[in-house]
Amino acid sequence: MNPEEQIQAVKKYAQKKLSADASGHDFTHIERVVANSKTIASELHNIDYLVIVLSGYLHDVVDDKVITNVKEETDNLITFLESIKLSTDQISNILTIIQSISFKKQLSNESITLSQEAKIVQDADRLDAIGAIGIARTFYYGGHVGSKIYDPQHGPRANMSPEEYRNVDNQTVINHFYEKLLTLSDSMKTAPGMRLAKKRHRIMLDFLENFKAEWDGQA
Repeated sequence: MNPEEQIQAVKKYAQKKLSADASGHDFTHIERVVANSKTIASELHNIDYLVIVLSGYLHDVVDDKVITNVKEETDNLITFLESIKLSTDQISNILTIIQSISFKKQLSNESITLSQEAKIVQDADRLDAIGAIGIARTFYYGGHVGSKIYDPQHGPRANMSPEEYRNVDNQTVINHFYEKLLTLSDSMKTAPGMRLAKKRHRIMLDFLENFKAEWDGQA
C-alpha cells in the first residue's frame, strides 16, 4: 500500500470503531482532529506527516473513555496496522502517540517526553476540546453521563488524580471548564497550537461570563 491508501484504510477503520459513539468522541471529532493536525503540521518541519495523520485518526480507538477492553482493542489495532504494511517503527510511534497524549495521562504525573508528532496530535485534539466546538461537546458529554449543567454549591475540583477526573458524580458541566478546558490553552506544545488556542480560550471565557450573568438573572 502507498501512504494515501494507508490513510484511507485507517480512516475507514476509525470510522467503523467510533461511528456509534455518543460521548462527543465520534468520527466527526476525529475528522476535526485530523484537520487541526494538518493545519499545525503545515507550519512545522522535520516531521513524519503520515504518522501524524494516522495517529489523528486513531487517537481515540484504544482510549478507555470510549472502549471497555483496552488490551483487546490494542491487539486488534496492531494486527490491522501490520495488515496495511506499516513498518514496525511506524506502528510503535503511532501507539506511543495515542497512548500518551490524553489529559488523563497528564494527571498521572508520569514523566512523559512527547515527540514532535505527538505534540502536534495532542494540540490538535485539545483544540477540539475548546472554543465553540468545545462548548458544544462539553454539554453533549454532560448530557451523555447525566451531569447537571451547573450547581453553585459544588465548585470545581483541583489536583485531581486520573480516577477522580473520570468520576462524574456530583460534578457539573460548568465545572469541567475550570477543571480542564480553561487549562488547555497554556498546555499547548506547538507555536501554531498556542496561537489557535488563544482565540478559542477567549470564546469560552466570554461564554462563561454570559452564562453566569444569565444564571443569576443579571443579563
